[in-house]
Amino acid sequence: MNPLHEPLLGRWEGAGSGDYPTVEAFAYEETIEILPVADKPLARWSSTSRDATSGAVRHGDSGYLRSTAEGCELVLAHAFGITEVAATTAVGDGLFEFRSRSIGLAPTAKEVTATRRVLRVSGDVLEYDFWMAAVGVGMTHHLAGRLTRG
Repeated sequence: MNPLHEPLLGRWEGAGSGDYPTVEAFAYEETIEILPVADKPLARWSSTSRDATSGAVRHGDSGYLRSTAEGCELVLAHAFGITEVAATTAVGDGLFEFRSRSIGLAPTAKEVTATRRVLRVSGDVLEYDFWMAAVGVGMTHHLAGRLTRG
C-alpha cells in the first residue's frame, strides 16, 4: 500500500508567521505529526503551535488525512471550535492543495466560511501557506510556515 499522502508522513517542527485583517501579525513555533494508520490509506494528524516569544499555546488541531482514488482528504477539529473537511485532487511531486468542502461551527466559534492550504514537501522540508475566509473577510492569506522532518 502506497498512499498518496506518504510524502507528508512524519514529525515536523519549525516556525511560521501569521496575519489577518482582524489580528496583529504574529510569529509562532509549530509541531505537526502525521502518523500512518497500519494497513489503511489513512494517517493521524496532530498540530500544535506556540507563540514564538512567550511559548504560550496558540492553536491546536487534530484529525485524519485520507488518501482516496481522487486525491487526499483532510478532516480536522480545531481547538477554537470549528471542524474542517478539505480535499485535493492536485497531488503530485510533493504538492498538496486542500480546499475546504465543509466547515462546521460550534455555537461560540468565530465564523469561518472557507479554507485553502497548500503544502509543499521537498525532502525533509515542509512549507505551507494557509488562507481563510472568516469573520466577514473574504479569502485572505493567514499563515506561512517552514518545518523540517525530525
